Amino acid sequence: MLLAADLDPRHVVALAVVRGALVAKRRLPRAGDPGLELTAVARELERALAPAATMVPRAEGPWLPAERYAEPSC
Repeated sequence: MLLAADLDPRHVVALAVVRGALVAKRRLPRAGDPGLELTAVARELERALAPAATMVPRAEGPWLPAERYAEPSC
């Protein structure tokens, strides 16, 4: 899980990444109890880390998977 600054100074953003894929993104309040939002992030992390979980890409793009970058180009 990664915490990042939000454009709104009252919040931070929690990003959950599993195997290089973003599985959850939630805005957390800087003040107060972020328990509800963190519970949702933890649930998504648990679901993504389950042995039977399949990773579905959220976006298509022109990039290659990370393991392909190590291959020599012809």
